[in-house]
Amino acid sequence: DTHTKIRFSGGDTIVLQTGGSERLTIDSSGRLLVNGATSNNAFSGGDDLIIGNSSGNTRSGLTLVSNSGQDGGVYFSDGTSVGNAHVAGQIVYDHDGDYMRFFTVASERLRITSAGKVGINESSPLGKLHVKSGDSGVSAVGSSADELVLENDTNAGMSILSATNGEGGINFGDSDDVN
Repeated sequence: DTHTKIRFSGGDTIVLQTGGSERLTIDSSGRLLVNGATSNNAFSGGDDLIIGNSSGNTRSGLTLVSNSGQDGGVYFSDGTSVGNAHVAGQIVYDHDGDYMRFFTVASERLRITSAGKVGINESSPLGKLHVKSGDSGVSAVGSSADELVLENDTNAGMSILSATNGEGGINFGDSDDVN
């Protein structure tokens, strides 16, 4: 097959070719380039793996496949220990619960549920956006006020800014007043 090759294109570089096109390249810097990508296509601080290219009218992507009862993710480590001790940053999709989680300092900080609700420091957001600070124990919100939930041990607050002659509103109450 003259369209399938493993070749050495020069200067410590290995190229795998199928269908007459470069599909995988390992260059002299140890970078892995996929589908004709070049190191010119990437940010220099993140060019160890480069997928796709800018030629033609094509899309590029990366797919992580996991069992439907498991999760899949991208993990960030500083490499200073064995195991998960220093996997501080994570982006994880849970197939079983259909939600996305974002971690910093090895703790979940943001979750997007299958219903599109976003929880910041809250894994079960009560509203479209639920921002939690501390552990106030709020367990429900009124159905007419579930767009934004601010939760804190002591005080919670927000500012609503609108254009001149615009309107804005907010309901105040504590968790005992929720109906």
